[in-house]
Amino acid sequence: LKELLAAMRNMSANFLGMQDQLGASGAVESIVMLVNSSEKAAWIPHDMLVEALHCLANLTQLSEPNRNRAIAASCIRQNMILAAQPVEGVLSGSKFIDKKIQLAQVHQVVAIVGGACSVLHSLSTNPEARQKILERDGLKLMFGILATANTHSPDAVAGAAGCIQNFGRTRGQFALFAKMNGFRIVAKASTEIRQDAALYQIICLIAALAEVEEYRDSMIDEGVLRCTLKLLEQLDDIIEPTLEMVALVISIFAAEVKGKLHLQRLGAAAVLEEAFLMQNQDIKRCCKMALNRLA
Repeated sequence: LKELLAAMRNMSANFLGMQDQLGASGAVESIVMLVNSSEKAAWIPHDMLVEALHCLANLTQLSEPNRNRAIAASCIRQNMILAAQPVEGVLSGSKFIDKKIQLAQVHQVVAIVGGACSVLHSLSTNPEARQKILERDGLKLMFGILATANTHSPDAVAGAAGCIQNFGRTRGQFALFAKMNGFRIVAKASTEIRQDAALYQIICLIAALAEVEEYRDSMIDEGVLRCTLKLLEQLDDIIEPTLEMVALVISIFAAEVKGKLHLQRLGAAAVLEEAFLMQNQDIKRCCKMALNRLA
C-alpha cells in the first residue's frame, strides 16, 4: 500500500490530468478514509500516513473536483488535528524513554505535521474548505507554525505560508494576521528558512501582503523590506522563481515614498543592478522598474 501511495504521489505531482484521472477512480476518498482512521488504526505506520498525506496534497494541488471530493469525505478535521501536533518536547515528560526512541518520535511527528500542512495548503484554495479551516482557528494554527519555522519541516513551513496566503482571499484575514505581528514573523522566517520550496512560499506570502497598500509602511517598519532585499544579494544561493518574487516585492515598495527612501538608505540600487544582469526576463523587468523608481 505504501508503494502504491508513493506511485500515485509521484504521478500526480503538478499534473492536473493525472490528478483528475486518479480522483475519478476513487483514490481521494480512499486516502481520506485511510487518514481519518489513522488515529485508531494501529496497523497504519507513520511512514504510510506521511505518504498518504503527501499523496492527498498532490491529488488536490490543482484539481478542483478532487478538492470537492476531499471536502465531501470530511478530511479537514483530521488533517487539522495532525497539523496541530506539537513538534517540541514530544515524550519529554517521560524519564524512561530512550533518547533515540524520543528523537525518532519527534521526527515522525515533524513529518506528519508537514504532510498535513501540505494537504491544508492545497485544500485552502477552495472557498468552502478555506472557510472550514478558518472556523477551526486555522489562521492561529498556521501562524504558530510559521512563528516557529525553524522547528518544523520545510513542508510544514511551505504549507503554513501557503495557507495564510490563501486565507487572504477571505475578507479580514490579512488584517488579523497583521494584528498578530505577522509582518515580523514573515521577516524572521525569510531569514531562517533556506529550503527552496519553503522560502518561495514565504516570499509569495510577502508579495501578497505587499499588494495591500495600507500594510506597506508597517512591513517596512518590521524589517520585511530589508530582509527581502538581503535575499536579492544571494543570487547564487536562491532559485530563480524565488528571486522573481523577491524582485517583484522590491519593485512594489519602490513605488512608495517611504519604500523608496528606505531602499535608497539600504543601497538597493547596487543590488538591483547586479540582479539585472541575470538572464531571467521577469527578474530583469522588475529590477529595471525598481531602479527607475529609485532614480
